[in-house]
Amino acid sequence: MSKKNLTPDTIKTILNSQLKHGKFQSLESVQVAGYTYQDLFKGTTGDNDFFAVKIRQKSESIRNSLKYLNALNDGENFILKYKNTIETENYYIFISEWLKGLQPIKIERSLIKEFFKKLAYLNLKNKSSSSFSSMYLDGKTYPSIEDMINAETLPYLEIYKGKHDKKIIKKNIENLNLGLGCIILEDMNTGNMFKTEKGDLKIIDTEHITSGLNLYQFEHINILGLNKKEWYNITDEAKEVLNAYFSEIGESKNKAFLQIKAFAILSFLRELYFQIWQKKEIDYSEKDKTLDRILNCTIEEVL
Repeated sequence: MSKKNLTPDTIKTILNSQLKHGKFQSLESVQVAGYTYQDLFKGTTGDNDFFAVKIRQKSESIRNSLKYLNALNDGENFILKYKNTIETENYYIFISEWLKGLQPIKIERSLIKEFFKKLAYLNLKNKSSSSFSSMYLDGKTYPSIEDMINAETLPYLEIYKGKHDKKIIKKNIENLNLGLGCIILEDMNTGNMFKTEKGDLKIIDTEHITSGLNLYQFEHINILGLNKKEWYNITDEAKEVLNAYFSEIGESKNKAFLQIKAFAILSFLRELYFQIWQKKEIDYSEKDKTLDRILNCTIEEVL
């Protein structure tokens, strides 16, 4: 059964065939910032309790996320846990508490830095020493951070045809090794952040939890404003968010700067590699202007 055939009524039937108590009376699609999700629903039970119901296709990355979610040291309950998991032939159906409150999408975006402070604390409580991966590595794991970084970046460097010396690019990227190996949340966009009515901060999406590099959690921070400003990204708040995160980690500004710059270069190469894979025509004069900006940026521009 394809995901498009998983209608609310079909999902409700599957759920109620598996649940002994708290059977669902209705499911309705969830809309955020004008976008209607096809795999996220608000469910109402016969007892008039509300739950979030999420559908995810079975994959190795989802299985790994579940493994790390269950192993997480999260004494502050920063991550919203699942109340129940229903497994079908092709899908997982995750049931979690339906939260009331707000997301820092259009309002209260000053909260974003608080989420990253709590993220840093969570990272420090969940350090890793082996078996590192990323959502960019197709489920492959590596014994060290250095091995993981090399596995991802060497193919990027091979396809780069711009003016910059690849040795200089590689030397800058190697500063990623200054980061922290830990359990990470690789999709820290604002749509996954939630402040409850009681004032608790929660991360509500856990699809991309893995043992990896803390810097990879900056995917949605628009470093140097190089990308288009979107509600789910962090642009105007980027500096304060990065300062809050590294302050909680206990990292000096100089070392934090090297790591941020390294991640910005990695993000640039990821995008370039993807565009080449899409067979897009690459204007290296424009690409190199962007890379110039990153390579020559100052600490004051990012922190």
